Amino acid sequence: MAELKRWPALDSAKFICIFSMILVHMFIWFLLIPGGLNTEHKVYKFMSSFLFVALFNLAIPSTAGSTLRFYMGKGPRKIFFISLFIAILGYIMNPIAFGQRWAFSWNVLQFIALSFIVIALANYIHKYLIYLLAILSLVFITPIKDFFLNINNPYLNVVFIGNDSGLHLWPFFPWFITVVLGYLISDLYIRNGGSKKFTILLFLLGSVFFVLSSVSGGYMPSLNPKNVWGPSLFQPDIGVIFMVMSLYCFLMAFAGILSRKIKTRKYGMISSYSHGILWIYLALMIVGFRLMSYLKSIFGQDILVLIFMLIFMPLVLWLVGYISIRLLHDRKIKIFIRKTI
Repeated sequence: MAELKRWPALDSAKFICIFSMILVHMFIWFLLIPGGLNTEHKVYKFMSSFLFVALFNLAIPSTAGSTLRFYMGKGPRKIFFISLFIAILGYIMNPIAFGQRWAFSWNVLQFIALSFIVIALANYIHKYLIYLLAILSLVFITPIKDFFLNINNPYLNVVFIGNDSGLHLWPFFPWFITVVLGYLISDLYIRNGGSKKFTILLFLLGSVFFVLSSVSGGYMPSLNPKNVWGPSLFQPDIGVIFMVMSLYCFLMAFAGILSRKIKTRKYGMISSYSHGILWIYLALMIVGFRLMSYLKSIFGQDILVLIFMLIFMPLVLWLVGYISIRLLHDRKIKIFIRKTI
């Protein structure tokens, strides 16, 4: 697949979202005890005051949609195989990171892969069908949920509307529209470039979504300490979806402004996090979770464990991103999928 044309604003937005993902997971994994989170720990009270940071984490699928737009010219067949590869990686990662109980967990990689396939197929039929499907998925969210609840297939429910087990995250509905938003923003960028008109449009879109979030209610993600990855976070009120969309529009607008003033290095943290996002995610889930669990088994929930991980993991993941650029983006090796598609 052709190399992604570099868009510094997207690099910066991806970096911020990924860094948020690292912070959120470090705090949650540190607080995990049998039965949920340790709400008596002082770190819990601190984390609860900064829960808005999770919004950046929840915007990661939007960055994926933004990236996808640059590859649409390759056709649905290639995107299908790339998506399949991403989903398989997710299923391989699950048991390695979290154990056999999580082997068939529906997580962000599977969700992004399915979203890519749907977008590619819709675009093949008509480019505007993508946006129609996204809008309808939100407008008719209640009958959609009722439809799948009436189907006697638990895993289809997991994939499309989620359940309350805490094992399955990122249901297709209602999160699909956030991927399409990212796709739309890149499409607008391709047409308008990083012009003032484009930046103003992003601010306007962000403002509209913010108003929709405010009138919808429930605009901040909720954390259930007894079921961290459950419905309160991944089957949220529509207001939360609008807030994530608003945040991403504003984030891309500000990132565009800053990128015109700040130059990033090819192997710097921003570029490494952006271009190595897939491998960084896999490393975070496997190394981050396993290492945090190991350190807690020795030192318990000592605050020094959290401090160490907050310093150590971002640096390790920077190295992972750097290696991915050197080996993949610099074409020193080619992954098998580029040879077979």
